[in-house]
Amino acid sequence: EEEVEEEEEKKEGGKGAQGRGERKQGVRGSGGVGAGGTELRRRLAANTARFRARMTSAGFDLGGGGDHPIVPVMLGDAALATEMADQLLTQHGVYVVGFSYPVVPRGKARIRVQLSAAHTEEMVERAAGAFESVGRELGVLPPT
Repeated sequence: EEEVEEEEEKKEGGKGAQGRGERKQGVRGSGGVGAGGTELRRRLAANTARFRARMTSAGFDLGGGGDHPIVPVMLGDAALATEMADQLLTQHGVYVVGFSYPVVPRGKARIRVQLSAAHTEEMVERAAGAFESVGRELGVLPPT
């Protein structure tokens, strides 16, 4: 590990991790240390729960585990997943990725949403609202 760091320092012009403005931290320590990491994990869990609850109550079919921050919004149709992802970005500024065959099995097209501890409650609410709006527009959800 130290040899790799020395090689990287040579490539960086002799600057060490501190000289590049980085904290020296091993892979095992990158999950968050102390109260800061605990707070980030708590916020991520809260954001995931909030998004999943809003999406489920709106009528979306969600895949994946109930507490995982990667939330697949199951749509089934590849063209629909692509169109919905495009409209979420262009109309609402929400960046998500549509996945379809061959990445996922035929008929299992979806939009992948990645929640983060960096998202605020307002951002999560805005994203869920954007999904509802576009979902109704495209006929994924019934009109209100």
